[in-house]
Amino acid sequence: MGNLKAGVSKVDITPPLGVDLSGYVLRDKPSEGVHDNLYARALVLEDRGVGEKAVLVSADLLGLSRESVERIRREASEKTGIKPQNMIIACTHTHSGPATVNLRMLGEINRRYLEAAEQKIIDSIVQASKDMEDAKISAGRGFVKGVGYNRDRRAEGPLDEELGVIRIDNSEGEVQCLVLNYACHPVILGPRNLLVSADYPGVATRTVEERLAKCCIFTTGAAGDIDPLINWKAWGKGTFKDVEEVGRMIGDEAVRVAEGLRGVSEVRIGSLQKVLELPVEPPPTIEEARREVESAKEKLKALKLEGSEPGRIRIAEAMVQWAEDVLRHVEEGRFPRVNPVEITLIGINEILLVAVPGELFVEIGLKIKRRSPFRHTYVISYGNGLVGYFPTAESFKRGGYAPKEAPKYFGVTFLKPEAEHILEEGILTLTKELYDELWKRR
Repeated sequence: MGNLKAGVSKVDITPPLGVDLSGYVLRDKPSEGVHDNLYARALVLEDRGVGEKAVLVSADLLGLSRESVERIRREASEKTGIKPQNMIIACTHTHSGPATVNLRMLGEINRRYLEAAEQKIIDSIVQASKDMEDAKISAGRGFVKGVGYNRDRRAEGPLDEELGVIRIDNSEGEVQCLVLNYACHPVILGPRNLLVSADYPGVATRTVEERLAKCCIFTTGAAGDIDPLINWKAWGKGTFKDVEEVGRMIGDEAVRVAEGLRGVSEVRIGSLQKVLELPVEPPPTIEEARREVESAKEKLKALKLEGSEPGRIRIAEAMVQWAEDVLRHVEEGRFPRVNPVEITLIGINEILLVAVPGELFVEIGLKIKRRSPFRHTYVISYGNGLVGYFPTAESFKRGGYAPKEAPKYFGVTFLKPEAEHILEEGILTLTKELYDELWKRR
């Protein structure tokens, strides 16, 4: 066990006017302005006893690709000496931010902006590592009810209304950073919004930074099937007033929890990383793939001829792109046989961060939290990538958007129902390995 050192940094990653926003296929216009700035925040922790360091970044973006994450981790590692596998590069998943990952018909990426944002995130890690000082860490939990609903199962569906809070103090007792973890899609603002915004996580972090901490990092929990309650009442009709209300509820509760926490300076820090290979449905034959292309094109042509609404046409265009990509993969003999998913764990004493690169259903997240040997387990969705949805096996029986339609925007494969068990058990095996490493082998 060694003493803790910590450093934080915050950089502005607001895009220029006119970039495409991402998150909604129904949005057909570029951004028209900025409602609130976007930021990337970095926290670097060090166990001085063994020199082990860990990084947590959260950016106000929809997501980042594997390639972006790898570049950030590689260059940050070269400049700081921190191992890439000890880094979690997460996004809040706001649907009112710039296009930063390839999703069909969900906005064109501005490459100059993306490269600049990647560099700013790298710089934030470097800066945080330079500003390290003696610190104390503590963790607690609160609850924020009435924010979300289960969009997959509606009234009977599970929720995770726990608000995880990690507090970092300097040696003077000043709050340097709060890390928040809450499971709800940042989609209060719908596709009609054309203003750049961090959605409710932006208000939550601003509230904490105004009231208590130098820096507040928001991480989105297992929210793959959790939407803001406003979307049940009127989908896509949320306002900035609603954003403010939800964000302040979360921020105020975070401050209340944090004010009751008392930290320790002695820490054990460790990490584990593993790529889990999730099973996918077999590829179609070339003939089946060709028929799918023709069918998709015919549907698009019919919609245009009947003068259908732009949203339906955009969805049909995305389906043509998907079908053509499937055919290309089959013809070239490179259709994926598995979906490789990188899982990264960082443990700090009885605190565990679990980064999952996509849209994890809440039921899986709840099981991981319940069965984890760590006292405080925080599942971070959109951590180290955005490769798609991770539904429950049960959701495949019901069908619907996540298991059947969403994959067509992300790639060419569909997960098999047994992917849930492999993912869940794989993560839990890693949690036990890391816990043993931290507590039983030192």
